[in-house]
Amino acid sequence: MGRESVAVPLDRSLHLSERCNMKIPAGIPRIDDYKTLLTSEDFARIEQYSNRFIQLNRDRLTGYGRKWVADSLHQWSRQWEYPFVFQQVEALVSRTSPRRLRVLDAGSGVSFFPYFLTSTWDALEVTCMDHDKSLAGVYSQIDGNLDESVDFVPGDLRRTPFPDGHFQVIYCISVLEHIGEYERVIEEFQRLLSPGGLLVVTFDISIDGSADIRPKEAQHLLNSLRKAFPVVTQTPDDTLLDAIRDSDILTTQYIAGVDKHLLPWKSPLVSVLSCLRNRRIPRRWGYKNLTCSCHALAKEPCDGSETLEADGNV
Repeated sequence: MGRESVAVPLDRSLHLSERCNMKIPAGIPRIDDYKTLLTSEDFARIEQYSNRFIQLNRDRLTGYGRKWVADSLHQWSRQWEYPFVFQQVEALVSRTSPRRLRVLDAGSGVSFFPYFLTSTWDALEVTCMDHDKSLAGVYSQIDGNLDESVDFVPGDLRRTPFPDGHFQVIYCISVLEHIGEYERVIEEFQRLLSPGGLLVVTFDISIDGSADIRPKEAQHLLNSLRKAFPVVTQTPDDTLLDAIRDSDILTTQYIAGVDKHLLPWKSPLVSVLSCLRNRRIPRRWGYKNLTCSCHALAKEPCDGSETLEADGNV
């Protein structure tokens, strides 16, 4: 927990204003883009907040860290996914100048990220939702320890308690690929988003088929998203099946050769055992070979315009 290392060491002599910045492309990340992102101003801002968050809440995150990780930013795909979501929200805020923006972190777990968003924009009201009811106590303790706060609602993403059109932004980071009935979740997202609302989704792809979600299933997931949300904010035209054939994409095998601490498995044995627990047969000894994919879509506005309208608050 609280590690400051990243796969490509940041030049700590650079002031934030001197760092490069980049627009993060949608789809499957390429290694060169990943390296550039790690030296960007956006990543430095996110990392600074994350390190501070962990330092202030180390004791409160101990129990959750045993379930997954306490330092989620320093996980291989999150270093790409969090900045991608951040830039999508930033673009929406810049375009609409909202007085209030309701945001749903769907399948939230516990991380610094929703707090980072609320610390960046006063207009954001972030609700975190997860099936794990025990996280309510963790969120309560963290809220009491920070200037920022978020709401936590335990529940099932397939059937949420919120009214139609309640949220102007929904982001869902590496969750849908682990839900068998993800099409029902997509239908619920469609119901929950206000007209013109933004949906940002990321998901893992198991290149070797040893984990969630296999490439053909990932393509079906993306097709389902595009069908439900035909207004594409940022998503590439090529298919995932074509993209994963490229040799320069970001994968867990690449990360294993750079910094194994960024992987969720402590060793190749743990990776293999996790495959077997999920009734998957690993094709070879070693770490599972995953990549990730990020997409931004939107719900169609009522009047066909690009302006986000929701309850007269934007």
